[in-house]
Amino acid sequence: TGGTPAGDGVKKVSILDHCQDLQGLLDSIPSILGKEYQERRPILVAHSMGGINVMKYLDERYENGGGKRPNEIFSGIASMCSVPPSGNGKSTMRTLRRSLKDAYRITVGFVLKKVNTDASICRQCFFGGEPKVLDDSTIDD
Repeated sequence: TGGTPAGDGVKKVSILDHCQDLQGLLDSIPSILGKEYQERRPILVAHSMGGINVMKYLDERYENGGGKRPNEIFSGIASMCSVPPSGNGKSTMRTLRRSLKDAYRITVGFVLKKVNTDASICRQCFFGGEPKVLDDSTIDD
């Protein structure tokens, strides 16, 4: 579960579990930030798997929450490098067919979580290579 406590013996959580967590956070905003924020709608920023969680949350809120539209819940949503609603299986297969080396690097980096401890693997996975030091000592990424 990526380090988030999910309960004793829980190995996996569903997207709906993440949606419930998001709802819990939204419900607690007034008590965390104060009453003046009670009527304000937050701006939500999501990355990668968080993006598909937000899409599912909005879908659930629209279908089961009285038909609330996204602009009735949030002031804005920024979703960066989001996993598409169809999942990331097709993208994974394209990477495997294109380059076994890249597929291995991604597996080591993300599945084995080496991006957290190895700067070179982290740079390879996020930026695609080593930095180039220019003649003026600046770095070109």
